[in-house]
This record gives sequence, structure tokens and C-alpha cells, in this order.
Amino acid sequence: MKKTKTIIATLCLLGSSATLAASTTDSIAADSPSVLPRVMNGEAAIQDLLPWQVMVYGQNYGTMCGGSIISEHWIVTAAHCTFKVELGSRKVMLEKGDYIFAGTTNPHLFGGYLDLNKGTVIEEVITHKDYNPEIQATRFDNDIALIRVNASLYDRGGKAIRIATYKKPDLASAEQTQADQQFANTYVSGQDSQATLIASGWGHLGTQNKTSETLQVIKLAGIPDSQCDSPQFKGNYFVCADSNRAAVKKDVCRGDSGGPLIWQNPANVNDADKGLRLVGATSNGPLCSAKKDGLTDGDGLYTQVSYYRDWIETKTGLNLDSIPMPSYKYDPFKVVKNTPPKEPKKPDTNSSGGGSVPLFGLLTLGIFAWLRRSK
Repeated sequence: MKKTKTIIATLCLLGSSATLAASTTDSIAADSPSVLPRVMNGEAAIQDLLPWQVMVYGQNYGTMCGGSIISEHWIVTAAHCTFKVELGSRKVMLEKGDYIFAGTTNPHLFGGYLDLNKGTVIEEVITHKDYNPEIQATRFDNDIALIRVNASLYDRGGKAIRIATYKKPDLASAEQTQADQQFANTYVSGQDSQATLIASGWGHLGTQNKTSETLQVIKLAGIPDSQCDSPQFKGNYFVCADSNRAAVKKDVCRGDSGGPLIWQNPANVNDADKGLRLVGATSNGPLCSAKKDGLTDGDGLYTQVSYYRDWIETKTGLNLDSIPMPSYKYDPFKVVKNTPPKEPKKPDTNSSGGGSVPLFGLLTLGIFAWLRRSK
């Protein structure tokens, strides 16, 4: 069977708004209608392993995405988590009054309901002005957004992650350049490669229409720009990554959008923050169910967050270099396994790369994807 290359648009497939739990006004239904976020072939993250990770929840469309804490009140996520365009009309998916869940690997109550007592309210959402999903050739570009919350994320147990430097002290010695060089030195196409990246999100359990209540995490291999297998790849806009094990398909998928991609600076592994740096925010990639079954190939793309450091500082008023170094309890590169558990979590047949997945989105909006024959 000839493989097809399948890439999913950043436009999320969404259903109707989630309803409040009948038993309490402090929880939101996360089962039906809702989303199906997942990490393919991941493992459960222990508490405090990834303290920068947050869940982003929008009530209007049941939007669920990931995000990364960059300061006490600010988060980086994907632009396509914030709005969509239908028939030329812009529809807001994330806004003031929606929720962030920080400092926890499990933001749920019984029955899959999100526990609003664990949530922090969103105060402001800033989407990059040049993100435009309507222009097909560039609809993945500038897929980045910022979220400001109304209370301390540190008080919730969250911790900031430093963004890799891009031009400081100069481009040649910047951390993003070092990461790119490491990818070039360690990645071998079609063979096992060094795990140089960590990605995470709330994973889907098997083929059931049920979300994972526990944060999932995987190791990946960073891929050199020249070897990235994606028609949408542009060096300044994206970091390219895929499984570091040739025989195991590992990836982040729909619902994990906006979540962190972490690299470790080898020169700073003994620091309090273990040298961990935010290099990417999950953007787009192949259909995970098809990828698992060998029907498609291609690498995952993550918005290169370091490229937007100046934009982030301008919009937030932050001086990223002056934010105190966080202290982390664990080094995820030492804790997370290279191979998944004996019975790894399998992708849902309707799951796909990036974005958020509702139960009824496929029926109401259709599949926003295109197929391109391999040559």
C-alpha cells in the first residue's frame, strides 16, 4: 500500500460547549461533549516532573490545549487554540473568563469532570497578529499566543520555564543554535537517535472516547532543519521532532496543541533548573492514527518559541532574562523512559496531530486535512 502524507490544519475540530456538572457548580464536564487530547505512546508524568505544563480550557467550544508557564502570570500557547475561522467569520475559542490548570498532573474530579477549584481564571489572551489560518501556504506560521491570568500560577504549584535564547549573546552561540547543532549531531534518520526533547500533554486512553486524567510525557528526537519531513517546515518558525526510537512511533497529537517542547542545555544541567529550556509549542503534524498504522509518515512541527522572544517581551512587558531561575525537583531526561510501557496508549481512530478534539467535531466541521502522495 502506498503511503500518503497527511498533515492536519491548525484549525481545531470543536464541538458544543461543555456543560456544568449536575452535582456541583465547581466543575466542568470533560467527557461529553468535550475533547480527546492525547500523547501517542507516552507514559504518565509524576507530580512535579513538569511544573511548567498547564492545561488550557475554553468553555465556548470545549477547547482543550496545553501551554507553558513563562512567568508568574503569563503562559505561552498556540494561536490556533485561541480562535478559528468559519465561512469567513472569526470565532473566539479562548477568552477572558476561561481557565488554566497549573501545578497538577490531574485537574479532574470523579467521572472526568474538570475541577474548577484547581483552575486559575484567564484575564487576557494575545494572539500573534500575523497568524492567519485562512492563507493555506502560510497558515501554520506565527502559531503562537500569550495568556495572562488573574492570580499567581506559582501559588498553584506551577513554575516558569526559561525560553531558549535566540540572539543572545549572538546568534552563533545562542541556545537555539546550540540545540539545532545538537540535533544535527545526534539524529539519524530511520535509526534510534538520542532523545534530545521532551513533549507532554493529557493523553487519550486507547480507542475509547475517554481522556486521560493524568498528564502524559514522551521523549523525542530533534530533527535538523535540512531533514525535516514536512511540507510546512520553515526554519525560523518551527522546531521539527519525531520519535527517537525507530521501532516505536511516539508523538503528540490533537488536544496537545500549545504544549511545551523542552530541550536541555548540556552546559547547565547542574543548575537548579537542570538547564531545561522551552524551545517549542506544539503546532501541527501527521494524523496519529494513520501514522501508527503505517499509512502516513512525516514529522511533528512545534512553533519555535525562541524566535518570538522579542515579541513576547513587547506584549507582556517582561524582561525574560531577569526572571529568577526556577528550581526543579526532577530532571525529566533522567526520569522519562526511552521506550513506552508494555501496553502503550494507542491513538483514537479520530485523533490527529495538534489541536483539540471534541466528540462531535468531526460531524459538525469535517476533517480539515489534506493528503499528498509520497513521491
